Amino acid sequence: MGGKSEMSGIPKGYKKTEVGVIPEDWDVKRLGDLTTSTTGGTPSTNVLEYWGGSIPWMSSGDLHLKQIYNVNGRITQIGLENSSAHIIPKNCVLIGLAGQGKTRGTAAINRIPLCTNQSIGAILPKNTFSSDYLFYVIDSMYEHLRSLSSGDGGRGGLNLNILNHIVVSLPNFTEQKAIAEVLSDMDALIEAQKELIAKKRYIKQGTMEDLLSGRVRLPGYETKGWKHTDIGDIPNDWEVSQIGKIADIISGGTPKTTEKSFWNGTILWCTPTDITRTSGRYIENTEKTITDNGLKNSSAILLPINSLLLCSRATVGDVRIAKHEITTNQGFKSLVCNSSAYYLFIYYLIPFLKPKMLEKSYGSTFLEISKSNLASIQIQLPSYVEQQAIAEVFSDMDDEIETLEAELKKLNHMKRGMMQELLTGRIRLI
Repeated sequence: MGGKSEMSGIPKGYKKTEVGVIPEDWDVKRLGDLTTSTTGGTPSTNVLEYWGGSIPWMSSGDLHLKQIYNVNGRITQIGLENSSAHIIPKNCVLIGLAGQGKTRGTAAINRIPLCTNQSIGAILPKNTFSSDYLFYVIDSMYEHLRSLSSGDGGRGGLNLNILNHIVVSLPNFTEQKAIAEVLSDMDALIEAQKELIAKKRYIKQGTMEDLLSGRVRLPGYETKGWKHTDIGDIPNDWEVSQIGKIADIISGGTPKTTEKSFWNGTILWCTPTDITRTSGRYIENTEKTITDNGLKNSSAILLPINSLLLCSRATVGDVRIAKHEITTNQGFKSLVCNSSAYYLFIYYLIPFLKPKMLEKSYGSTFLEISKSNLASIQIQLPSYVEQQAIAEVFSDMDDEIETLEAELKKLNHMKRGMMQELLTGRIRLI
């Protein structure tokens, strides 16, 4: 029958359980039958003697580290004794019971003895359960855990009773260890990739500081002397200019939202949300689009390719490059560079101008920089040809980083696939 049980559709050697189809030699157990669990506590923050000691104290914000070898929090012995915190042994599975954002349901494993706050549940497996295997099982259940939370939406929470009633599949101890080892090796590859990306970013940052200041010149460009300016010392052959002199500064606009004929056209319409949801240098698409009628009947302006979309309110100084012709809402002061400035050079210079932009911004609810204040910001400017050469160096670095990030994304995708196959027994290691 094609390797499947008659009439059931279940592969031979497998069985249907409340956690899905698993191998016949695997068990299904409640966490509470296989583990002991506890929560932590927080010493009074009003008593200085409770804090700054030698005992590691972990908050739910540390869960994102996944493998916990160290935490910043420290309490004293007297702080431990005068709170509900207690030291848990290493290799417990830690679960966020509550917390902001994505913390609730996040799993980690402590590689050192430590204590935690009350927003973390610590699960210590008994002898039949591998801590590392349980960590990967719980880590794979993130969305399920959040759906089990008591309370509503973002304010819901987990508790030990909920955790103890979670049902999991259980291979024998040897197979648990084999599964955990494979996934741990994958985690090591992912961490190595993250470290490589961080190293490349660090090198890029130092290179930017050197080349954008003129402290280091590329081959073919030589500093024969320095001159004092309002923005510091710069090479003699560089000039000081202002943003308003090297680019047209263009504000955006929003077509009337109740007029359907203005929306869902073919013209990209960028908001600050489009900036924050994307990484990299370029904006290629936007969440919303407008029509020709929407463009004509609003203060939105069609910007050319390679315009610098500069956020001018709230997230002041965030910037992306337009990959296509585009419009923006009024949360931007976009830059269209003239013949004196290479757009990619200015793009890389803008992060170093952000402190000055914030200094010139105003507003009580959120900061905003005006067109005139933005235009007045001074910048150092090498020749156009040197701008291109400098920008090319940074662009090559970004290309390399983006390639590494794409590889990291593939590794994470591979790991998720491996977890689905290994933790359900669809692929057997033993």
